[in-house]
Amino acid sequence: MPIPWAGRVWALPFLTALVPSERYCRERGRRHNTLIDWGRQLVLQVRRWLPERPIVLVADSGFA
Repeated sequence: MPIPWAGRVWALPFLTALVPSERYCRERGRRHNTLIDWGRQLVLQVRRWLPERPIVLVADSGFA
């Protein structure tokens, strides 16, 4: 995305997910999904929205 005051193109986040902890899910009797599960769902959603566009996925060390 071109930013008027920046000298280069930036990639801006546009889709995020708040991932509940394992403890939070356990206390509420819910099934816990891992970070990988959530990440996969987000990527699949973007693919549905933009089937012809290349996707560049950037993640932090939480996925390592």
